[in-house]
Amino acid sequence: FRAQICAYTDADACLLTSSGRAALTIILLTLRRLSPRRHVIIPAYSCPTIVQAVLAAELSPLFCDVTPQTLAMDRDQLRLLMEQQPLVIIVTYLYGLVHEIEDLLAAGRERGIFIVEDAAQAFGAARAGQKVGAVGDFGFYSLGRGKCVPAGHGGVVLCRAPYAAAVVQTIGKLGADGAKRGPSALFAFLAYGIA
Repeated sequence: FRAQICAYTDADACLLTSSGRAALTIILLTLRRLSPRRHVIIPAYSCPTIVQAVLAAELSPLFCDVTPQTLAMDRDQLRLLMEQQPLVIIVTYLYGLVHEIEDLLAAGRERGIFIVEDAAQAFGAARAGQKVGAVGDFGFYSLGRGKCVPAGHGGVVLCRAPYAAAVVQTIGKLGADGAKRGPSALFAFLAYGIA
């Protein structure tokens, strides 16, 4: 299944999790280990699990207004928020609505900001010939009920090759830390992908 997702999306690496929220939490915990920055820019109108994942990773959300026409982040406000040296910008494709992110990718590379694509509701959607979720530094899908590819529960982490080992290390650390804290913490990690 992982190989098929990589082939379909042209992602370098794919890891499976227990949910989309767990996928995002693992991505954020990985990035937290790679940088001292602690702010995450997220759309003000988004799924509440985005905020939950940011807080679970012990990071601080910065909310950016969205444009009513596209639900993309307002670029003027986003430029102001980027002055706070965020760790990550999370781009969300609500309702499968795909929008341009080339300017964010360029700004992110220039300023050392990671771009994470929330494609939980957009599995299979494409823009300019590229599958969303595999365009930024990281992306994730949800396989939960009501999603494009429903499996009841589940999530998918997509990432570029340089970050794959860091994601695997994060997952291993979560499992080891959960085991040290006892059966209930280990169960939380196994059931929800976060502990």
